[in-house]
Formats: sequence, C-alpha cells, structure tokens
Amino acid sequence: MKKIIVNEYGSVDVLQEVVALKPVPGEKDVLIKVAAIGVNDPDIVMRKYGPFPTMPAEFRPTLPHMLGGDFSGIVEQVGAEVTKFQVGDHVMGYTKRGTYAQYIVLDQDDSLSQVPDQLDLIPLGGLYLTALTAWSAIMKNGHLQAGQKVLIHGGAGGVGSMAIQIAKAMGATVITTARSQHNAYLKGLGADQIIDYQTEDFTELVHNVDLVVNLTGAQTLAASYQVVKPGGHLVSVNGVPNKK
Repeated sequence: MKKIIVNEYGSVDVLQEVVALKPVPGEKDVLIKVAAIGVNDPDIVMRKYGPFPTMPAEFRPTLPHMLGGDFSGIVEQVGAEVTKFQVGDHVMGYTKRGTYAQYIVLDQDDSLSQVPDQLDLIPLGGLYLTALTAWSAIMKNGHLQAGQKVLIHGGAGGVGSMAIQIAKAMGATVITTARSQHNAYLKGLGADQIIDYQTEDFTELVHNVDLVVNLTGAQTLAASYQVVKPGGHLVSVNGVPNKK
C-alpha cells in the first residue's frame, strides 16, 4: 500500500509518499480501507514545526511518522475476537497513529463508529476531530448548561460551526464572532448574535458570559477574560489560558 510520512519538519515538500506493507489486524483489530481523511490545523502545524510545546510526552511522535487524525472508510478485515464490526461496515473515527495511508488498523474499542451505508464517506472523513473538539470545548471542559450564554470566537470555521450547533442544542444563547459575509450561514446554524470582528469590538458588546470558546488565537484569548462572568469558564483551542 501507499502512505505519506514526514522525515523532517518544514514546507509541504517534507511530505513523502512511500510504499509500505499492508497492516495486518490483530485478534481485536479492524482493518480499514481509507476513503477520506481530514487535514486539520494540528496536521499543518505539526508538519511545519513538529510536536506542540503543550503536547504530552506520550503523544509526541518520533521521526519518521505519519500525520493525520480523523478518517472515514470501509472495514475490509476483522480480527477473530472482534464483535463490534464486520467486513463491509462503513466507519468513521480518530486515531493518534496517523491516517495518511490507504489502509489503517484500529482496535475495535478505539474511537471508531459505524455510519449508515448511504452517507457519503468523503465529507465524513473530516468530521470526527472537529466534532470531538467542539464537544470537548462546550460540554466536557466548558460545562455549558441550558439557559447559559456562550461566546464562540471563529464560529464560521469547522470547530466553531460544530460548537454553535452543540450549544444551541443544549438550550444556550449563542454569540459568535466572524466576518459579516458569514452571517446568513451562522444564523442558519442557530447563532443568536453575530459580531463582525473586523469592524466591531466584542469586549464592548458582550458582558458576563458563562463560557467563552476561543478558536482564533492568543490576542483574542487575552481580551476574552474581560467578558467572562465570575465563576464562568474560558476554553481555548488556540493558545494556553492563564491559570491565574
């Protein structure tokens, strides 16, 4: 099979296509023929600069390694002890072992989900990581509850658009920052208030929110402390929040 690896970090030229042996599933493993993968910000940053400074040691890859996190595909082979999947199942999932390959192997208990056969596998290849990141920001770390107010920076992006929908489903009031050209799209997702970050200052328009989800960088993160109510939460995907 073919896969893409990096032997060093830098421009797109460091991505190298190589031929490798097709992986063999273990007793509890699932062999998946990959249909599509997501190319996310972490992949781009990792390819350019290597492991993130905040990345736990156990997750830091060593060169050469394969990039990629989320994927979709079709189960081609299962191990003798696999009970959750069968050959022919359409699946989507996430792995820290890389996805830039024609075939990958996952344990049946890994982040792997069966999807209806009639769904298009191509867009599903980039869904898992954005949805998981949004869920973690809103629910796991943000502890959002019905009736609360949330500010989501970068609502028109992949994670932001997911976060808006999750927050609305929870019964929250959703404020988001984005370019004005995305207003109709964001309204369709459920946003209650849209702030054009190019012409408006969110710190003058928003106050006492229960949760801020920052998806747009360190400068926005620094300003966001002004709008969180006492006892509220601030979750940042871009930049590390100040513990104080």
